[in-house]
Amino acid sequence: MTTFDRLVECMVVHDAPHSSDAPGALDEARLEIARLRQELAQTKLREAELVQQNQQNAVYRAIVESLPSGAVFAFDRDFRFIAAEGPELRQGVGFSKEEIEGRTLREVIAPEHFMQLEPLYCDTLAGRSRRVEVRRGGRVFDVRTVPMYDADGAIVAGLVKSYDVTERHQETERLRTVTAQLALLLDHLSTGVVFSDKSGNIQIVNRAMGMLLGMSNPTELIGTRMTDAMHSARFEDGDAVTRTVGERARVRMPVIGDRLHLKSGRILERDYLPVEMRGAFGGDLWCYRDVTDRERARAQLADQANVLRELSMKDELTRLNNRRGFMHLGEQQVKLADRGGRPVALFFIDLNGMKAINDRLGHDEGDRALLDAAQLLVQTFRDSDVVARLGGDEFVVLATDCPGSMVPIVKNRLQAALDLFNGEPARRYQLSMSIGVATYDRAGRQSRTIEDLLAEADERMYEEKVRTYRSAAPRSSVVCERPMPSSAGPVSAVCERPSVAPAALEKRWLSSAPPAAAAR
Repeated sequence: MTTFDRLVECMVVHDAPHSSDAPGALDEARLEIARLRQELAQTKLREAELVQQNQQNAVYRAIVESLPSGAVFAFDRDFRFIAAEGPELRQGVGFSKEEIEGRTLREVIAPEHFMQLEPLYCDTLAGRSRRVEVRRGGRVFDVRTVPMYDADGAIVAGLVKSYDVTERHQETERLRTVTAQLALLLDHLSTGVVFSDKSGNIQIVNRAMGMLLGMSNPTELIGTRMTDAMHSARFEDGDAVTRTVGERARVRMPVIGDRLHLKSGRILERDYLPVEMRGAFGGDLWCYRDVTDRERARAQLADQANVLRELSMKDELTRLNNRRGFMHLGEQQVKLADRGGRPVALFFIDLNGMKAINDRLGHDEGDRALLDAAQLLVQTFRDSDVVARLGGDEFVVLATDCPGSMVPIVKNRLQAALDLFNGEPARRYQLSMSIGVATYDRAGRQSRTIEDLLAEADERMYEEKVRTYRSAAPRSSVVCERPMPSSAGPVSAVCERPSVAPAALEKRWLSSAPPAAAAR
């Protein structure tokens, strides 16, 4: 029994009358004691709840007051504010906490904002959470409402949370503006641009890319993958295009200048760049350029360069190689002979009597003689041999796979061709050649250059010419002797060096074997 119970019991016993109804009065007193005890317990419970609520309210108030931004309002069903907390009360509504609490929405909010917020508050008291953006004094506030319920689930009030989002809103607007500008810039690029995310799904594609692929609406590519058949089907080698896409994305190393051929005949050049976002891999960037015109122009320039190179290496009159062409091609052939151990022979040929032909018959006939000599050399030597006119009446031939033992056979073949040419009737001149030969076989010998062979053959040609002329009769003119087509009689074209008759040249230079018999 508690002290309170003992006290009450003593009071009852002391005051109770000494009569027969004393036990009944005692029972009634005890019932009263139980009721008082129950009321006391309930009072204590309510006091504890109030203390707890006050503590919770203090915590909530401290939390709200500690918010870095924003304001919180509570309003009842009459739109009267019953609480207001937060550091942005004055910025949000222009009043302090004390000025807001107890006043209605119409009294606190400006008329132009009341028309915007009244439906919001009504919806909140109807059980619907809402959110709206309010602009006030050049600031932007994000306003959100939620209904508040009692223990029975009935809506008794509404809670408003307001945040100043001006800076965030301005940053969003700047970002939206920059994004729009970048998108506009991207669409005006002549380069096709495709960006795919880490999974390979296309997220960005510009208008130029659609034009390159012949698509009127390039946004159809968004959401597809770079390796889809709809992409590779546009290219000549679709499998290779798909394969390289996978390789580039897997290795993630920049690659510039992949060459792709569309089935339409256009040529594209593609660059790949891995994109880094916030310090990590963010996706793949593909840039496409139409280089068809450039490649065609490059091919055309290459063809023109080849033509010009060929022209610069050709003799204008005979269309044989000139000195430049011979030195270039001859050097290549000598190097090949070095590597392959194959013998070569260089023939240095000088036409006899060209001055007499030019002086007595004219330069047109002299040009014709040079053309005839060139034709004879082309017919005598093989296609693989390098035939050239060095200038004036000097010709040179580099014969490949021609050892020293083959030189007499080649000379016999050339002499036979000369004999056939000179034996034709109605010719106004005869062709005569002085020949010097230099041979080269890499086996067991020091390497030589085309300049070495040319100098040696030139020297031997001159020695042969001198040796032939010294053993011949005094100066003669039979080399260039042919009847004129007029009544003036035969022409004696005096040569610049002493010459010999063709018959003597045959005995001293070449055998008279015909070309067919002299074939190599």
